[in-house]
Amino acid sequence: MRLASIRFLPSAAVAAALCMAQAAPAIAADAEHGHQLAKQWCTSCHVIDKAGSGTTIDTAPSFPSIAADPQRSDEKRLTAWLSTSHPTMPNFSLARDTIADLVAYIRSLGPR
Repeated sequence: MRLASIRFLPSAAVAAALCMAQAAPAIAADAEHGHQLAKQWCTSCHVIDKAGSGTTIDTAPSFPSIAADPQRSDEKRLTAWLSTSHPTMPNFSLARDTIADLVAYIRSLGPR
């Protein structure tokens, strides 16, 4: 009887861990952290806020203009854009949570 209980224990632990992982809420993207990242990495080419912080160059749209355009401000589209390299942008290799924070920040500049 004791041997059967010992064999069952690892299975129960795995099942409990899977249940907890499914029940754990997703961590929300942090727009404020995205703003800090934009200040650090994006201001040399982009205007990053409604106050006009940053630099305007012809090929780099402002973050407020991206946020105001429903086609460009779509969460999935922005995520895909920031996940791939582009000839006119530095080749950043961004982690998923960093991309999510930047997307949340850009979208926070749009109409409510």
